[in-house]
Amino acid sequence: MHKSTGRVTGAGLMALDVVVRSEGDHGALLFAGGTCGNVLAILSYLRWDAQAVGYLGDDVAADLILGDLRASGVRTEYLQRHSGLSTPVFVQKLQTDRNGTPQHTFSRNCPDCGGVIGSRSAPGADPATPIRQFARAEKPDVFFMDRLSADIVALAESAKAQGSMVFYEPSVRADAELWDQAFQFVDIVKYSADRFTEVGLEPFLATSKGLWEVQTLGADGLRYRRREGPTASPWTLSPAVAAPRVVDTCGAGDWCSAGLLHGLVVIHADCGHHDIKSSVKLGQTLAAWACAFVGARGAMYAAESNVTWEAILKLSDGEHIDMNHWPETQEGKSKMLESCRPCFAAACSDSLSS
Repeated sequence: MHKSTGRVTGAGLMALDVVVRSEGDHGALLFAGGTCGNVLAILSYLRWDAQAVGYLGDDVAADLILGDLRASGVRTEYLQRHSGLSTPVFVQKLQTDRNGTPQHTFSRNCPDCGGVIGSRSAPGADPATPIRQFARAEKPDVFFMDRLSADIVALAESAKAQGSMVFYEPSVRADAELWDQAFQFVDIVKYSADRFTEVGLEPFLATSKGLWEVQTLGADGLRYRRREGPTASPWTLSPAVAAPRVVDTCGAGDWCSAGLLHGLVVIHADCGHHDIKSSVKLGQTLAAWACAFVGARGAMYAAESNVTWEAILKLSDGEHIDMNHWPETQEGKSKMLESCRPCFAAACSDSLSS
């Protein structure tokens, strides 16, 4: 792998993913997840200095998230815990449709009893982030955010002032109330066409000071264009990269984001310019590779990063990869959970500690 590394700080969704592989399977895999958590862990895997900022509940789910992030090399000194919060837990079910195509669904409910797993129970506003601005010595190459708050926008402004690239991946419509402020500092916005449209984002994109707009199109790939305030260049379509095996598509978008950033900041930094076309294709190649493993970051557990990087290079060159040498699930390297009894609904207490 390229020897250069980048520095990234991220703020946003960090959750516990409980992956149930098939109906009636009484075991599950546990991973630190959430878009922000995944992107930070993947970039750390690619040898970045990654740091998380935010807050979690004071519960067992938070223990598991912190343990997994730290094992992945992500620094967590700015992830604080608050007893008034319940750490988000998402149950991901892997299934296949009638044609045998893998699919996944997400739920906040126990697959056994249907009870809700945890809740965000803070009586008032979310707690403040542990840091409000970056000192020059702390300046990251990239500030990543997928959820917004007044504090996170202030961090983005601080990062931008220090010369950082600000990457925003909107995930909830409720954040629109802060878009007027946030888009003043964004350098790259990446969003799914299934969740947002360029028409809905247009009033905010038009007030930006210049950014790259990346719209993902699922199996059709993605398209991107340059925005200079109200003016936009034509869309450039980048077709999807064929996956060597499709087991679980969850998390592919997070690998795409990480690969895009790795291309822009690390691989093409020596050239003195940001090669968006090649970086987009690198992101799509990482996304294709991620689909071959169970879990949003299952590919991280399959091999050391230098071995994975060799496979990524072969995939990008169109070479055949014998996937029989790559198990779909690396159970020995991920936290295992025997299915909770009486149910998952106690996942933030007794069940996850078993």
